[in-house]
Amino acid sequence: MAKLYYGNGKCSIEGSGIVIVAIRYRGAILIDDKTPNGFAIAAQGNGIIVFPIKPEPGELSELFEYTGEFKITSLKTNGTATIHRVMDYTELLAGDTESMTINTEDLKVTHKTDGKVAKTKLKQPYLKDLHTSGGSVFCFENGDKYEGYYHISLEDNSVMTGGDRDDESQLLYIKQTDGNIISTYNPTHIPPGNRIRKKEDRKKRKMKPNIRRRR
Repeated sequence: MAKLYYGNGKCSIEGSGIVIVAIRYRGAILIDDKTPNGFAIAAQGNGIIVFPIKPEPGELSELFEYTGEFKITSLKTNGTATIHRVMDYTELLAGDTESMTINTEDLKVTHKTDGKVAKTKLKQPYLKDLHTSGGSVFCFENGDKYEGYYHISLEDNSVMTGGDRDDESQLLYIKQTDGNIISTYNPTHIPPGNRIRKKEDRKKRKMKPNIRRRR
């Protein structure tokens, strides 16, 4: 069984074979990715997910360092794992001497680190230096195929030209089999197919007449 440790501005996991970690939490933090090459971190709402971006990424150990308030409420992995809150020396001093003989969860502790964060953000918000030679297919808004380096935003899923974000980066699109061209910009993180179906369902509901049954 794997063990996830967090506290004192650090979050890590111990255990073999762990390649996906999904965290639900309370608070707001600045996330500094410490995962090995082959992994990435995305955050939305009160959720954080660590996931592989390569076929054989290795295993997870260090996950991230953080600043702000962070209290994990639930955890999911590709295996079984438990959550363990790590306390630093200053937090131990917050409890009286009698408290030292009971479980750490009963001690008076804080889930904050130095520095206040209003909204959770990623210190590394992009997957950089990706290339279409790896099999990815994108196009411009007019449908012309794009070939070359690109990067992906982990905050809104947008794919743009160039290995890193700059003033010349252009938004890329996906051409579906039916010919429709869909923007990669997707802050909702809902798959394009689901977005289209939801839009069609809303149209059907609007077109459906409101007929009341006669008594």
